[in-house]
Amino acid sequence: MATSDNSVIALRSLDVLTNHGPLVGQATRLGSGVFDLGPIEYWLLTLPVHLDAAHGVLWGATLWCMVAASLTVEAAWAVGGVFAALAGGAVVLGVTWWIPALTVVPCWNPWLGLMFFIAALAAGWAVMSGHRGWWAAAVVSASIAAQSHLMFAIAAVAVVVLVSAVGLADTVRAKAGYRWAIAGVIAGIACWAAPLTQQFTANPGNMTALFSPQGPPVPKAGVAFGLKAISAATQPPAYWWQGMDSLGKLSDVWARPAVAGDIAFAIIAVSLVAATVWLRSRRAAGLAALSLILAGAALITYASIPVATISVTTATFDNLRYLLAPLYPLGVLTWITVVTVAVLAGRRVMARARTRVIAGGTTAGGTTISAAGQGLAHRGGLISAFVSGALVVAAILAGPIGNTEAIGTPVMLEVMHEVGVAAGRIEREIPPQQVALKVVAPDNRYRRQLTFGVAYALRADGYWPKVSQSWSIQLGDGYWYQGERRERIPLTIISVEPRTLAVKVMKHPPPGAWAGKPRLGSH
Repeated sequence: MATSDNSVIALRSLDVLTNHGPLVGQATRLGSGVFDLGPIEYWLLTLPVHLDAAHGVLWGATLWCMVAASLTVEAAWAVGGVFAALAGGAVVLGVTWWIPALTVVPCWNPWLGLMFFIAALAAGWAVMSGHRGWWAAAVVSASIAAQSHLMFAIAAVAVVVLVSAVGLADTVRAKAGYRWAIAGVIAGIACWAAPLTQQFTANPGNMTALFSPQGPPVPKAGVAFGLKAISAATQPPAYWWQGMDSLGKLSDVWARPAVAGDIAFAIIAVSLVAATVWLRSRRAAGLAALSLILAGAALITYASIPVATISVTTATFDNLRYLLAPLYPLGVLTWITVVTVAVLAGRRVMARARTRVIAGGTTAGGTTISAAGQGLAHRGGLISAFVSGALVVAAILAGPIGNTEAIGTPVMLEVMHEVGVAAGRIEREIPPQQVALKVVAPDNRYRRQLTFGVAYALRADGYWPKVSQSWSIQLGDGYWYQGERRERIPLTIISVEPRTLAVKVMKHPPPGAWAGKPRLGSH
């Protein structure tokens, strides 16, 4: 049963086909009164939610994450065949081992965004390897990632710009057509129509509010924190070698050495030069270029996080561990790049040595040594391919294997139970209609989860709930209760302790009890 943020996602997905359709994404803690860039996740989930109000948000998001995983594997296959496809599958398995919650609540926007960001990287790699038809898939996947959560926005935009530049250069060089580019542009316009509409019709637009100073200057984490985040993604033991649930809190990144981030940048740059100039491997160069782009985007993104946000240590927001999600693709791609370049360089050295041996053998003893040298070359290629595959899979899966995370925390299960009890009692006593909903709970976290859970349960059952302005900022102005006495039956749900509920119907609520000053519109 959807609770907390998952209820908000389900509720807004249900509203997509109404005149309250959202034009922006989830409310974000990276700013005050602002939202993630777009509603594309709601678009993806609206049909499942309409088909199955109770569980559509769960199985719908599961299917879309499977689509992202399939795109990752197929794009990698297009680049390098079986081995690359296996590596893509290992990356998908690795992320589910690192974040088991992704398989439990795939609808949560950081997790859905992460899956499509990985797909965007794979599709971008395909474009950079000469398969320009994958550009539209890269654009759509990157758009989903960028709109789902702000932590992916800079990197997603940078990846699209990079691969489009490479694709255009290839097209000019080959004197080919531009249908691939037109298809990608059309797909991009479709993905960004809603947030751009909101940006140019609201005052201020969400994008303006996101990227403009709000109030007095807020101290940012700075370049040092960005380098430490890169260190956490790449330096052994990398964060993605251990379960996210065991990482503590976002502020633990401060303990990492910034110099390791500088070293990671240098290694990636050297790998790019080696792949381009010496090895002349387009595939390896594509991996290295994407790794460099991700490292730069991570530096900017983590450096821009407010210090006050990083220092949050309450359990209310799970210590913001989910903001570490972009470190997985950065760390994995960096390791894959370095291993790939190292293996190719080793094969190049071995090939040159074999060439000298074969040349010497032909001079001294005819074809016998030459045939032996060819056999050695074949076996060496198989061995290096096996070793490279083993290293990549080991790097991805070494830490996360053995990580265990509970399917649901006791608090989540308690809230789910209370949502079902409260909604069931209301359905028995009151026919579907407009209601005003107020929730009293032991703490703010419990109240938040219960409020959104009951609001969605009632909305799915034909009611139209409104809540106080402090909560409606996440649901949209259509759910803001402003003291409408005659139109709505006021409901109060009181949770003294888990599984102890009281549902009250108030005939005469205090005038304007829940009204407040409007904030940035979310429709």
